[in-house]
Amino acid sequence: RHLVTSHGARRLLLVSRRGAAADGAGALAEELTALGAHVRVAACDVTERAAVQDLLAGIDTDAPLTAVIHAAGVLDDGTLDTLTAARTTRVLAPKVDAALHLHELTRDLDLSAFVLFSSAAPLLGGQGQGNYAAANSVLDALARARHSAGLPAHSLAWGLWTVGMAGILGGEGAEQYARQIRARLGLIPIDPDSGMALFDHALATGRATPTTALLDTAALTDLARGGTLPAVLRGMIKVPAAAASAGVGLAQQLAALPDTDRDGVILREVRHVASAVLGHLSGDAIDPHAPFTELGFDSLGAVEFRNRLGQLTGLTLPPTLVFDHATAADVAKLVRSLIEESETGVVEQAPAGVRGTLTDLVSAAQRRGELAAALPLLSASSELMTSYSVDEAAARRPAAQLLARGAAAPALICIPSFLAGSGPHQFARLARELGRERQVSALRLPGMRASDDLPATWAAAIESLAATVASELERGPVALIGYSAGGALAHAVARRIEDGGGELAGVAMIDTYSPQDVELNRRVLTDALGQILLRDNALTPVDDHGLVAMGGYVRIYAEREAEPIAAPTLNLRATVTLSSFGDVEPVPAWQHDGPVGHIEGDHFSIIEEQAAETAAHLRHWLDSLSGS
Repeated sequence: RHLVTSHGARRLLLVSRRGAAADGAGALAEELTALGAHVRVAACDVTERAAVQDLLAGIDTDAPLTAVIHAAGVLDDGTLDTLTAARTTRVLAPKVDAALHLHELTRDLDLSAFVLFSSAAPLLGGQGQGNYAAANSVLDALARARHSAGLPAHSLAWGLWTVGMAGILGGEGAEQYARQIRARLGLIPIDPDSGMALFDHALATGRATPTTALLDTAALTDLARGGTLPAVLRGMIKVPAAAASAGVGLAQQLAALPDTDRDGVILREVRHVASAVLGHLSGDAIDPHAPFTELGFDSLGAVEFRNRLGQLTGLTLPPTLVFDHATAADVAKLVRSLIEESETGVVEQAPAGVRGTLTDLVSAAQRRGELAAALPLLSASSELMTSYSVDEAAARRPAAQLLARGAAAPALICIPSFLAGSGPHQFARLARELGRERQVSALRLPGMRASDDLPATWAAAIESLAATVASELERGPVALIGYSAGGALAHAVARRIEDGGGELAGVAMIDTYSPQDVELNRRVLTDALGQILLRDNALTPVDDHGLVAMGGYVRIYAEREAEPIAAPTLNLRATVTLSSFGDVEPVPAWQHDGPVGHIEGDHFSIIEEQAAETAAHLRHWLDSLSGS
């Protein structure tokens, strides 16, 4: 519309994969025709060079091509460790392949404009958009190359739009999403009129890679105070030096208050930080007793919350903070206890584990392809750790960490793997999918914290976990969900509950590998540990204690016995199997005789990107148990 009404364009070729079949294409063509333009709508896959060549060959020589505007884009967000070749290609192809085809096939034409739509979000630190950032970087590089060669070129790094692809990202929560982006990146949503003004200004500058965005300086100042301002903007935003001592300021503020008022102040600050991360207008939107996963936190939000709260309080907090302390009220209690432990008012909490010599050795073995040799070292190291016996197990039972508060029966208790880096945080996405209907909790395996003793035997580990499950059973029906090796743990816990006269609604095992063959188990664990090391990120940190604790569980894992259970079982499998496993049945017949479901994805993606599909299988199975 803008090209027709403001730039005098009279002949337009509108191209998309679906062409005239695309939603709104016909109405737009009619509107532009009424404005005096001659419009042709064409279907073309611009990622295919031959298709673009045919498209250009079909342009009337009496009205040759004079300008190209390439606005295609696809999103498939995810942290770097979750990106596959397919997910990366899905984002790169419509931007990069198409832009290169258009460049190569039109560079000999007398064009007045060659405009590419890029994005400011990756430039400003938009998290989880590594593939999108890479695609836009290519567009920027292409524009600079064309500009240097004397060819027309602009790659516009757009901010957040209120319409189009960016406008629908938030779905029903579009306004909240816009506030979230404004708080996280300092981007003000662009309406169509403002966008067209930016478009005209960018083309008038003659610069190859202008940023066409509206910036919220107040939000950027907040980011600067919190130490999270994108590097590219640090020359624009000046923050008083006093902001660097925010943690001290909070501690001093608390010290001046009566003891009875401190909890309220800390909770208010925690809720304020959570609301800013989630894009709410105020901390009042944060229920202090609602699980963070229920409020909408994802892995990126969890890390950002930890970072902001750490800046505010001066504390070094774990990246799994929102999973270890499930509600704002719980986090507030932790913050108060940590601040009060310090005489100065600012402390550094000891990290969950230290990346020391052992982590370096194991990582080096992984790089050499000799990781299998590290497992005996880990198991031997675990024997030097303090441990507890089966008689002490009930007193070492882990707390059930609440992830969601649905009311339907049965409640769900999730049990993670004993691989290094595993824990309740792995069930966050499943909890968001299932938590609207059922209560979802997760257990941290005994000994996985640096301050905890390891179970001396398999029976001791199972006794601790079973004690927690038995306590939850007193409140109502429970089903267990075990992920990876956690499936074998869940099965053994179910057997212990049944031996004690209890009854579980069911046991679901998600991509569990639990063969009886010791050598095959060793290969599976080696393969899985290798992938964990490759994925090592903020939420799955691999450290010395985590590796030693894993070694302890590997050692006692061989003690488990082939004991079937009466509870119904579900076996969910990833279609991409661990490479070490071959054709052997991953779950032995004594452990499972119920339905088997297959989910497109790998061992990790089925509880991450494919969590909705995994949840759908679980939901169907759970409904069948209750007869609903």
